[in-house]
Amino acid sequence: MTNTAIIRGLRAKYDQIGAEVVRTEDYLRRLLRDMDAIDATLLVLGADAERDAQAPVRRYFKGRKASLVRRVLDGLREAPDATPEQLARRIMGDQELDAGDDLALRILTERVRKCVDKCRKRGLIKPRGAASSLSTGG
Repeated sequence: MTNTAIIRGLRAKYDQIGAEVVRTEDYLRRLLRDMDAIDATLLVLGADAERDAQAPVRRYFKGRKASLVRRVLDGLREAPDATPEQLARRIMGDQELDAGDDLALRILTERVRKCVDKCRKRGLIKPRGAASSLSTGG
């Protein structure tokens, strides 16, 4: 098998996955639109008080693992001594998420903590106290 055949196969797989992402995003948009329609109907019917008793639908970090790693490493470059919570708050601000949402902050902080641990294991981040918290890759 030549490199061109491998490249062609990888591009075809990439296109297939991209199409699946688009279908999934469309499906998610339809679900969110349906939820908004239900909320509007509930408001018209006067069911607002009952809605308040339910847990609100939360909006979390949108992005892939690679995007989170990139954001964490960028945050550590700018503030090497930043805690996972500080990095999570920064990411939430970048994503225009509600900074007052404690549950979302805890979840994202835990994801950031795990991301930092994995980056340390892979050698992308030096242990605290080193000359620089990010490795130079060399």
